[in-house]
This record gives sequence, structure tokens and C-alpha cells, in this order.
Amino acid sequence: MIAILLVAIKDGRKGLRELFTSAARWRVRFPWYLTALFLIPILNLITYLLYTLFSGRPYPIALSMSAFGITGGLVSSLLEEFGWRGYALP
Repeated sequence: MIAILLVAIKDGRKGLRELFTSAARWRVRFPWYLTALFLIPILNLITYLLYTLFSGRPYPIALSMSAFGITGGLVSSLLEEFGWRGYALP
């Protein structure tokens, strides 16, 4: 988030436009984006189902906590990428 603030101060709207445009460029094929986005949630679901199947009890951690962790991790990772790839290492 600090990178967005620094770019806004240093380069204004033009800099912000360039920063967000560079983040939206497709650098690999689309299936890799799907893999990166859905692999961990699918593995979590498989783990949940296997645990429930073999133990006969529900998994001790609620799925909502997994969703919270994945969402938080995704958001923080994206903001960190703006800091490193968008500002510190253009």
C-alpha cells in the first residue's frame, strides 16, 4: 500500500495509471492464473473431505477460516507485489 501512496506523491495520476496498467498485463497464459487462484482452495477442500471421510468427524477448523486466510493472503500478496515489482524494482 505504501508503494501506491509513494507513486501518487511522486508521479501523480500518470504514475498510478502506469502502476495499475503494469499489474494488469498478462505475463503467462490464462490457465496458470486459474491454477494459482484455485489450487490452494481445492487442496483445502480435498483435505477437508478426506479427513471427514476417514475420521468420521468434521474437520476441526471451519472452512470459513480457510476462506478468510486465503482472502487475506491474496490481498496482502497483491499489495506486496505493488511494493516490490511496481515501485522498488520497476
